[in-house]
Amino acid sequence: MYSLFEKQIFKEIIGKFDSALKNDTIRGNKPEAREDRNKLWEDIENEFNSVQGVTQRTIPQLKKLLQNLKMERKEVYRIQRQNAYATGGGPLIPTQHPDNDILDNNNFLVVPIEGTVDSDQYTGIYIFLIPSFFPLL
Repeated sequence: MYSLFEKQIFKEIIGKFDSALKNDTIRGNKPEAREDRNKLWEDIENEFNSVQGVTQRTIPQLKKLLQNLKMERKEVYRIQRQNAYATGGGPLIPTQHPDNDILDNNNFLVVPIEGTVDSDQYTGIYIFLIPSFFPLL
């Protein structure tokens, strides 16, 4: 179990290493990428364990913590969507999470696919609805 203090410290550390974690050069299965990834997680582990008042954790434990935090955040979003689209409307049921959560600010849940077009932002095609002049047979 992690204390709230440990989770907050971990989120701050992940925020510092955000750009490195999202860097494409550490992704993949090449030996250089694995070495860079391992070095990055060693740095995260060392920084986390250097904070006074936290329990010493290993790299696999910290990776699991990040995975659990992501799953918790997805569950919060799922409940928000479920409440927003509930039949009959009703009052909005607020969820308990801080507005300035590092996992929200750094888009850990959404990773864009390179080389694709986002349909929400693409304005090159317009679809016009034309009424049918022919009766259905």
